[in-house]
Amino acid sequence: ALIALQNGYYDRAGRFALFSLTLMMLAMVVITFVTWVDRIARLGRLGETIDKVEAATADALQRRRCAPTLRGVPAGPCRNEGRAIYGGSIGYVQRVDVTALQTYAEESRARITVAALPGTFSAPGRALAYVTADSGDLSDIDARQVAQAFILGNGRQFDEDPRFGLVVLSEIASRALSPAVNDPGTAIGIIGTFVRLFSLWSEPIDEGDTPISECDRVEVPKISLRDMFDDAFTAIARDGAGTIEVAGRLQKAFASLASIGDGHMRDAAIHHSRLALARAENVLEIPEDLEVVRKLAKLASFV
Repeated sequence: ALIALQNGYYDRAGRFALFSLTLMMLAMVVITFVTWVDRIARLGRLGETIDKVEAATADALQRRRCAPTLRGVPAGPCRNEGRAIYGGSIGYVQRVDVTALQTYAEESRARITVAALPGTFSAPGRALAYVTADSGDLSDIDARQVAQAFILGNGRQFDEDPRFGLVVLSEIASRALSPAVNDPGTAIGIIGTFVRLFSLWSEPIDEGDTPISECDRVEVPKISLRDMFDDAFTAIARDGAGTIEVAGRLQKAFASLASIGDGHMRDAAIHHSRLALARAENVLEIPEDLEVVRKLAKLASFV
């Protein structure tokens, strides 16, 4: 283009078009470079990491809200009946192919109860599922085919394991509260993140997202809200018991969650409020600090 320009191949309109294209290319290069520098600058920042974990956890929670039994039917009270199916390797359950289980159950005239949700650690002696046959004869059950519907791996994943995101956030807060870091602000920020996530979990499901049980021969237990609270708050309450800012913010968070209007959420919030108060009473030495935490703990109990 430069040689053609020097030899007069372009008229005025051509030179203007060439100039415009040059400016556009230069702008694209500058914007790409600035975006890359901004991404590099954000890479590894704690705040950026927390935001990404929160987003991944929120997505997983939303998917589980829309399919609380992974498209199966709710598991009954007798979950450990039938032939136990064990995994062929040791690791975490990353995904359960409920559709494959339904297909096998229809072909075999059987019913399958999932005993290991995504996030469960599969080890020898830990059943993945239980199978019962309509005829009562379990000799023809193909345990290997049932076990293949459970995808195992060395680590947990965010996609189908909402509790994993809660654990990761809790670990970040716990590390921030360690004596080596001493960053209660990060822990307080994550407590606020937990309030947002649990508020999302308790929101009414949109009419278009109403859970549909497509696999009527596969029973799947729902995720336990109490277990989710354990994943989120136990470590923070333990490591932050001696920090008045963290202990107080925890009680405020429990009061907020208890007031949402969900009975199960309220019970879990009150339970953990009492546990956090007990830990604070065992660590806090200044009576005035302890009195503040006790007053805040009453808010959750009286909601």
